Amino acid sequence: MKRTASERLIGSLQVEAFAHATEDTRKVKHAMSNIIADLDADLHEEVLRGHYDNPIFLLRMRIEDQDRVEKTLSLLREKIEPDQKKSLAEELEDHVDDRGWLYLRLDKQELYLGRIVFSDGDDVVKVKLSLAPHILRKHTPSEVYRLSGLIV
Repeated sequence: MKRTASERLIGSLQVEAFAHATEDTRKVKHAMSNIIADLDADLHEEVLRGHYDNPIFLLRMRIEDQDRVEKTLSLLREKIEPDQKKSLAEELEDHVDDRGWLYLRLDKQELYLGRIVFSDGDDVVKVKLSLAPHILRKHTPSEVYRLSGLIV
C-alpha cells in the first residue's frame, strides 16, 4: 500500500543485533534479512570488544526510504501471528515510549528460522519504529500501530 507523505504512519525503522564471537555473523544477517527488505543496502558493522577482549559485531541499520519502510512493515505484518498481534496490543504501553515509538525485541534464533517470536532475553534482534513527525497530532500510538497492521 503506497502512502503519500501526509499519509505516512511510520517515518523510519532501526534494526540492530549483536553477533558474538561464538556466532556466525552470516547467520545473524540471515535472521535480520527475514524482516528487512534489501538488508545489505545500508547495513553497518562495528566491531566491539567483550570483557575478555573477544570481538562482538554490532550489526545496525536505519531505513528511511519509504518504499523500504513499507516493504519491511509488510514483512513484519505477514510474519507476526494474529495472537502475537493481539498480545502486543494488550501490552503496547510496555513497548511504546513518550514519542510513540515502538520497540520490539525478536528472538534471534526463531527469526533465523523465519518466525517472529517476541523475547525479553538478550539474544535478540531489536527493532525500533519511529512515527512520522506529523502523525501524533492526528492519532494515538495505538491507532497508528493498528492502522499499520502490526497490532489488532
